[in-house]
Amino acid sequence: MKSTVGPYTLVAKLGEGGMAEVFKAIKPGPGGFEKPLALKRILPPYHDRSDMISMFQTEAKIHSQLSHPKLLNLIDFFQEENSFVLVMEYFRSKNLSQVMLDARRQRILIPWQASLFICSELLEALQYAHNKKDANGPLRIVHRDISPQNILISEEGWVKLSDFGIALANIERDKTATGLFKGKVKYLSPEQIEKHSADYRSDLFSTGIVLYEMICGCHPFYAKSDFEIMNQITAGEYKKPAVLAPQVPQVIHNCIDKALSLNPEDRFQSAKEMRDNLLTAQELDWNQSGHSLLMGWLENIYKPDQMHNETPISSTVILGEQTRISKKQSYKWIPIFSMIAILGMLGMIVWYARLHLPSNTSSHVTSVGRSILRFSGQEGSTVYLNGKIIGKLPMQPYTVDPGSYVVLLVSPKKQTTIKEITLQAGDHTTVNQDP
Repeated sequence: MKSTVGPYTLVAKLGEGGMAEVFKAIKPGPGGFEKPLALKRILPPYHDRSDMISMFQTEAKIHSQLSHPKLLNLIDFFQEENSFVLVMEYFRSKNLSQVMLDARRQRILIPWQASLFICSELLEALQYAHNKKDANGPLRIVHRDISPQNILISEEGWVKLSDFGIALANIERDKTATGLFKGKVKYLSPEQIEKHSADYRSDLFSTGIVLYEMICGCHPFYAKSDFEIMNQITAGEYKKPAVLAPQVPQVIHNCIDKALSLNPEDRFQSAKEMRDNLLTAQELDWNQSGHSLLMGWLENIYKPDQMHNETPISSTVILGEQTRISKKQSYKWIPIFSMIAILGMLGMIVWYARLHLPSNTSSHVTSVGRSILRFSGQEGSTVYLNGKIIGKLPMQPYTVDPGSYVVLLVSPKKQTTIKEITLQAGDHTTVNQDP
């Protein structure tokens, strides 16, 4: 099994998302020199997908213009065989979604001072990205995917923003097809839903949602389906943070409400304005106290070495190294179906121990702390969850643990629908197959 990519040696798998996998790697040098790095590369099923390749290339172009201590910075970008690879700085951390989930399991909240510190660090990163210029003028970068999954927190309490995979910038204008949303549904702004457009104030709306989650311990927009969630977002229907978190200073409640304004003109007009407004809630030493509280809080909920997820390469399989599809195969569905089969096998090895996906169940009652998935689409379609076949449509509701999942629906004619979802305890979500 090959464990090198270009000049980099893979040492551990850090994670996998809807379109890419991430590895910890080292670049060796003379005298025992080893530089730890993070490698992100497109998953094999998407090697021939021009839209996925374009997103990956755009992410590299945008990242190449950015260098900031609050961002996960780009080191290198190259193509090896039929896969593209992003090389990023290695940041030993968990994402905020994992941190909040772990805290929820222990029935505790992040201290509001620590939540403000996380949000202020995020806003500092956004302020830099939104105002970045090159020789031709403003780049007008909009992240468009501000969510807890893309906010990284180290065990020392430092914060970085990651993943500009669907960002919009003057470097390369968006080529999204009409009717296709960019970003996670729960964190979309009203204008992204209604107009399929976004500017920097959309990022601030999403930031308001993240701050609400940290302060209140729940999402402001909760419903059983994506359609209902989008209706709530566009109607501005959410329980006020002052009701759920009365112990938090009123200025923070006001800040969240302003960030979640339906009209972008009524929101903060810059990340700096929102950050300055938030920081009036704390005394002059807000930075030190917020960071210290966060670091101490993390030490209380995590044991040593629990603030990162690494699977050694010796106990996993590197996608794309064992199967090569001949170019002579003319049927478009064969590469997709073959790679799906690989994902199914990998799901048994890599994900099972982590996610403990149960077998299909007809029960409509969720066990304490679990979630229910329903699937809607063409009869006979195969349903994959994180690369593992779990049944064919129609099928009964499926019970899973809270967390992030990639759902793949393959119709009898081999048409595919891919959706990435994040479930919280007690969620009831329906995944609809694309027509």
